[in-house]
Amino acid sequence: MIEGYDINKPLIILASGPSARKIKSSNNYYIACVNLSSTLVDVTDFWIMNDANCLNEFSKEKLSTIRNVCLPEYPHSVLPGTYKPHLDYDYKKVTNHLPKHINVIPFSIFTMPNIDNFLPNFFVNSTGESAIQFFNYHKFKKIVMIGFDSTGGRSKNIPSKLVGASEKGIFSEHCESPERYLQSWNSIVSYASKNNIQIAKIEIPIDCEVDNKLIDSITWDWDATREIKVYT
Repeated sequence: MIEGYDINKPLIILASGPSARKIKSSNNYYIACVNLSSTLVDVTDFWIMNDANCLNEFSKEKLSTIRNVCLPEYPHSVLPGTYKPHLDYDYKKVTNHLPKHINVIPFSIFTMPNIDNFLPNFFVNSTGESAIQFFNYHKFKKIVMIGFDSTGGRSKNIPSKLVGASEKGIFSEHCESPERYLQSWNSIVSYASKNNIQIAKIEIPIDCEVDNKLIDSITWDWDATREIKVYT
């Protein structure tokens, strides 16, 4: 389990879709950022990814605001031109350059053998799916999701791995497929329903920010096996 965190507090998971918004830091909730969405927050409690090349995108100043990084035991995108993981590049090797204050929390995904049998193993096809399964494993049940758009697209305020991620632009085909976004969202909804995870989806105007007032307005009183609440 993740020590020192109150699992009864809401956990905001911020992805990179067009509905992503800035989030004000607060002691009333935690913030988890998918891939490079930390650009919209001042403090990141959890930075989660499947692809290791995200680890090289932030400045030292930005890294100083990140508390934990969560990634597969053998992450994807460790070598140029391919998404595939490699046995020579485990989570310890790819995070060795990070500041020592960042706590590294590994998990496993189905694309590689579960070498460390003590790690949870997830069957996922996107980092968003990794996030919901990872935080469910760690017993968080009040989840706020922002920037998860089933129609695809990306917020203009979040860096894209399409540009500058690699000289070959290996991310373009994967990220531009609308079907993949819809499949990922449907997988998240199905998993949440089966595991009784309450999800509040935030869809607010582009000039608005997520803050205490908005998160405190969530009542957490619905049947998680039947619906996802949308707050606008």
